[in-house]
Amino acid sequence: KWPSRRNKSVNTEASISTQTTPITPFTFNNAQNPTPANVIPPISTQKVTQVNDETVNNTQDVASSTRVNNTQTDKMVDNTQDIMQSVPVASKTLVKPSPRTTTQLNLLSPSETDYQTIHTKFMSHLPAATVKAIFSLEMPDYIVKRHELMKKQIPVPRQTFHGTKHQCDPNRYIVSKGDAKPCGVTNCGLCGIIQDGNRCDKSNHSVWSAIHANTSLYYTLPGPIRAMFVLDILTNLPENNATPHVTQDA
Repeated sequence: KWPSRRNKSVNTEASISTQTTPITPFTFNNAQNPTPANVIPPISTQKVTQVNDETVNNTQDVASSTRVNNTQTDKMVDNTQDIMQSVPVASKTLVKPSPRTTTQLNLLSPSETDYQTIHTKFMSHLPAATVKAIFSLEMPDYIVKRHELMKKQIPVPRQTFHGTKHQCDPNRYIVSKGDAKPCGVTNCGLCGIIQDGNRCDKSNHSVWSAIHANTSLYYTLPGPIRAMFVLDILTNLPENNATPHVTQDA
């Protein structure tokens, strides 16, 4: 029995909506009953329902899998929170460094620029001398601050030499690489300047220095080892003034 037009219309809509199988020129319900090519055979409603059920089941499986994944993600988040809670948070409090109250001596290497600059200038004035060591001095903070304050008025320092006497063996600073402490003897100019800088009240309220090392050599104590300082002084005197006279601690 050929299907009516109503059934044909219904079945056509069902096949289009499901799109489960392609339409071929001939389909066979069985070998005895061929169907013309221009007639679309009816599709079982039960089959369509089964396809939809499978689709629904698959959708449920996907939804179930999604819930499992979400659960695993939640566990990962919980674990991350546990790790974050177990790690101590570093303090943001900045510790202010203590002010430097003593002078720090640093033994310079002959390969350093400061060493080479001072050595060249010193030897140009005293070519027969032998330089045993050159130290850089990091003075106490109160001296550095005073010097920096004065530099606002006289911005360019002038490098000069200052020879001094000593009551202890200067070689101990070389052996200890600068770790030796000032001797504390009153008349030791070497240790006094290392500890307190060039204080005008220790030398008749003024300090003399010279732009030539050979001039300052005469103010050192004769002996196998002599001590001489290189000073950065602030002065408005012309550069050709050979012996600047410092009247303020700096």
